[in-house]
Amino acid sequence: MNTQKFPDFVIVGPTSDELVEDCYFKDVTKYAQKYHHMTVKVRITPNINMMLANLSRSDDQNVEWYDELDSFLTEVRNEIVNMNNNDLKNFEKYKHMLTMKYKDADVWLAMDCTSEDSLHIFTPQEY
Repeated sequence: MNTQKFPDFVIVGPTSDELVEDCYFKDVTKYAQKYHHMTVKVRITPNINMMLANLSRSDDQNVEWYDELDSFLTEVRNEIVNMNNNDLKNFEKYKHMLTMKYKDADVWLAMDCTSEDSLHIFTPQEY
C-alpha cells in the first residue's frame, strides 16, 4: 500500500475585479443597482456585450445599448426572483449556474465570490 502523501495545490486565477480591470468583464453594477435594485456586482462578458449591442434599437454610438441592457436585466432579475427556494439556495449559497434564454440566445448566470458577491452573465461558449 502506497502511503506517500502528495502536496496540496491550489489553482489560482484572476479575480472578477481583475477581469474588469483587464476589460474582459464589463461592469454594469451601477445601472443594475439603480434601475433594477440588484444588490450584488453585475458583470457581463464580451459575448453578452456584443449581443446587447446587436439587439439595441439605438443608432447613437454614445448611448450604447442601454435600451437592450434594461430589457435584459429585467429578464435576468425575473429569472432569479422566480426561482423556487431550493434552486435559489443552490444558486446563491452553492454557486450553481442558472441557464436562461434571451431572445433565442442561451445565457448562463453564475454567482462569484472572488471579489465580494458578484453576478457573472455569460454565454456557454465563454465558459
